[in-house]
Amino acid sequence: MNVGRRVRALRDRLRMSREHLAEASDVDVSFLSRLERGRVGVSLLLAHRIASALGISLEELSGRGDTPADVARARKLVRRAAKIGEGAFDVADAVLNVLERKNRGRFRGK
Repeated sequence: MNVGRRVRALRDRLRMSREHLAEASDVDVSFLSRLERGRVGVSLLLAHRIASALGISLEELSGRGDTPADVARARKLVRRAAKIGEGAFDVADAVLNVLERKNRGRFRGK
């Protein structure tokens, strides 16, 4: 799977809009659209920013890393908790830390 298709698949799995990912990774929405359709390539710098915005490593973005099935749910939990308030975010972050230890750091792209 090429990087663009992988970005789209990961973004869909996280239920993240293209606009949200573009803003989080500081790239243009139209660039992401072209990338997802395979019309343009991506530099290492942009790939790193996109991977970071998706909460994964460059290895995972390239398709060379295996992502545990619970990653999307864990990230979704953290995003929702952040919207609720600091206390809920702390709880969700603690859960994510436990999952990271069990999965050798794969939840935050380490």
